[in-house]
Amino acid sequence: MSLILKGLRCIVPIMRMILRLVVCVVLMGICIPVQAQESSGTTTEKWRCFGTYDFDKKTAVVKLTRVARNGEKSGLGEVSVAGITHKASFKIEGFDRRWDFGDESIGDPYLYSFVIDPSGRGTYYDFSGTDGKQIPPRQTFNCVSP
Repeated sequence: MSLILKGLRCIVPIMRMILRLVVCVVLMGICIPVQAQESSGTTTEKWRCFGTYDFDKKTAVVKLTRVARNGEKSGLGEVSVAGITHKASFKIEGFDRRWDFGDESIGDPYLYSFVIDPSGRGTYYDFSGTDGKQIPPRQTFNCVSP
C-alpha cells in the first residue's frame, strides 16, 4: 500500500500539468501568457522565442519581458538577443503583444519591433532604411510563455 501511495504522489503533479495543457488546447486553442502579479500592482510577463525549426525548444533565441502597472496595456519591456538586452516600449495592440526598441545612439528609439500573435508566432521587423514603408517580417519565431 505504501508503494502505491508513493507512486500516486509522483503521478499527481504530472497529471495536473497534462490537464492544464489539455484545457489550454481544447478550450482556447492557445495558452494565456504567464503573468506574475506583484504586490506593488505591477504585472510581469515573460516570453521565450525559438527558431522555427527548433522543435525541442531547448535554446531560446529571443527573450522578452514586459512590466505593466495596474493592468495597463502598455508599459516598459526588454528584448534580449545574442547576449544583449535592449530597453523597449511595450503595448498590447488588439490581440498582439508588441515590443518597440531601437538605437538610442542615433536618436531612433523605435527602429525595430517584435510582435507576438495569440498563436505564439513571433515576428521581428527592422525598419531601418524603409522610409516608413510597410515591410514583411525579417525573421519569424515560435514563442512560449513559460
